[in-house]
Amino acid sequence: MSKKTYGDHDEDISTHRNHLERMVAFYAKTASNYNTWHCDPQNNSSHNYAVRETLTLMNRVRARTLLDVCCGTGRAAKAALDAGFDARGIDISRELLDIGTRELGIPAGRLDHGDATCLPYADQSFDMACIMGALHHTARPRAIVAEMLRVARLGVVISDELNHLPNGIKSLLVRLGVFEPVYRIIFRRPLRNFRRQGNSADDGPAFWFSLEEIIPMVQMHFPRFKCLTFYRAGRFQVCSYHFPRLFARQGVVSGWNENAQPTRSCVNNP
Repeated sequence: MSKKTYGDHDEDISTHRNHLERMVAFYAKTASNYNTWHCDPQNNSSHNYAVRETLTLMNRVRARTLLDVCCGTGRAAKAALDAGFDARGIDISRELLDIGTRELGIPAGRLDHGDATCLPYADQSFDMACIMGALHHTARPRAIVAEMLRVARLGVVISDELNHLPNGIKSLLVRLGVFEPVYRIIFRRPLRNFRRQGNSADDGPAFWFSLEEIIPMVQMHFPRFKCLTFYRAGRFQVCSYHFPRLFARQGVVSGWNENAQPTRSCVNNP
């Protein structure tokens, strides 16, 4: 999608830095609630599916090492360590990392503090990288995914917003080539050239985002690709690798390479 056409491009560095400050401040106040709000293992969320997908894919490609990007308290890193893999997590919030050590028992040396748009790791230094529900919390999702693709040798797993009804309609209109005239007719103004921002009490500052934005990046980088899509049916949630992406509310994207060789260890990174 064009930067000047559809309003979902990566924002400039100043927007990114301002947003990071807001996120750090939000999690400094709410870190003690994070695991209750987001990491309940009984919650049938796409992110919990994504953790299981990550472990399944690691076994499939014989991966040994995992980087949990924007890890929060380290849900995926914890699951990987418990399963016998070598894992690290990285997040911008020191408070969330501290919770991961205290409440989840993750060794402090396995959790790094840093900005996911500039990961402090060498190229292909991990077999796998994953990110759960964080791309809609950043002004630069493409930069984060590019960094994941840089450091991950065998594959990535990404869980986030896909095509809620407004985004689904937008995706359809874009594919039909009529999004711009329809937008101008409805809103009577030129198209946005910036991301729409939002905020919620238990989720913090966020941007409008769809996995459709980064799916081409994953498909170009890895020879194998699939997307698990999630739909609501009344009080129930249904998911499948075979449902269309168009109106799926959430998705888990996986890209991988079965022919590359695994790395040795990520204990000493960075």
